[in-house]
Amino acid sequence: MRTQAPRRKRLMPVLAAAAAGPCLGQCIPALTVAPASAGIAPAPWAITMWNGGVVVGGDEMTALGLPVDRVARRTGGNWVAVGSGIDNSVYALSPYKTALVAGGNFGSAGGRPCAGIAQWDGDGWGPLGSGMNGLVYALAEFSGELVAGGTFTTAGGVSVGCVAAWNGATWRAMGLGFPNVPGNPYPVIAAFGRYGGDLVAGGRFMRVEGAEGYGVARWDGQAWRPFPGTFFTWGTGGLGTVFAVSEYQDDLYVGGSFNGVPLRNIARWDGNSWSPVGSGLADGALGVASLLPFAGSLYAGGDFKFAGGKPTGGLARWDGTDWQSVGPGAAYVLGIAAAPGSLALIGDMGQSGQPPTNWGTIRCSCYPDCNGDGALNLSDFGCFTTEFALGGSYADCNGDGALNLSDFGCFQTKFALGCP
Repeated sequence: MRTQAPRRKRLMPVLAAAAAGPCLGQCIPALTVAPASAGIAPAPWAITMWNGGVVVGGDEMTALGLPVDRVARRTGGNWVAVGSGIDNSVYALSPYKTALVAGGNFGSAGGRPCAGIAQWDGDGWGPLGSGMNGLVYALAEFSGELVAGGTFTTAGGVSVGCVAAWNGATWRAMGLGFPNVPGNPYPVIAAFGRYGGDLVAGGRFMRVEGAEGYGVARWDGQAWRPFPGTFFTWGTGGLGTVFAVSEYQDDLYVGGSFNGVPLRNIARWDGNSWSPVGSGLADGALGVASLLPFAGSLYAGGDFKFAGGKPTGGLARWDGTDWQSVGPGAAYVLGIAAAPGSLALIGDMGQSGQPPTNWGTIRCSCYPDCNGDGALNLSDFGCFTTEFALGGSYADCNGDGALNLSDFGCFQTKFALGCP
């Protein structure tokens, strides 16, 4: 997109009236799929926000036909490579302090040896100690440390059980973790989330710190503690996998590929017991890949076709009582990240009549409520200006494919008209 510097004085006529805008009603989500010219292919595996912009990671990706070397950042309306790239698959991304961290199945980043994990400091890629001896599928910043999960049994030369913490200088074990021992063959940590301020891990395992535990566990500061329940299975005796963990309305929600009736690929923990979330999410091989709350609802993305018995495609939202569809639906959604006033999505958006672009956004349908807080005020102008500076598709208010002063005029007009 062509970008021109906005003229501050053009905002002034409506800024004076913006401080006490109308209160908006309930958010009606709108799915926007980026045009093919702004797409990235194939679909990335991981997504996060870093330095105010969307970052994605995956296999060998291209944008506008140009390689972006497995990690790309959205800036100025385009996807650009992050440094000279990574030599193999990226499965996880997370901010850590001021750095961007990537985890996956690779041996070098930016031409430097980096075993399964690497950090970008804004100038170049570098290792985190001597790295891991296995794959990294999950990353999270927690209590001032970076926590990594996957299939590895050593981190920086320290023996661990598929999970380890980095303090900025060294790796340490987090209890016994999820060791590969008899009764717990080939454990995997695939996701992290928060619940009641604690760190929660999800994956595929049957033992937690040597005790029986399936699919989800909680870190108490000293050791991992299993949740009760053995429903994280698939078929007749097969072990399912938890791919997503999120807190919503003070309860813990986990999603993945499991079919312990009646908990079909998603379950809710209220502090005492597990319960179904409606009739679940069904008809897909992967199940639920991502969960994230936004504007009063919990959004679920994955490889499913029905939510609560309704045809939704691979994207649906839980409003606290029932499942709802989001837009015309998506074939599958692999990741969801919280962006300013919106959600950013990766996957196959599957929009009829359009080439796949593998990314999109969700916003409340009241366009001028840029930050999604339910009120029109000065902060929405700040949000719009930030989106404009980052080259976000939202800032193309008039939809002409270019970011310029006319988009500010369009935003002012929509703001002045208000919302229902």
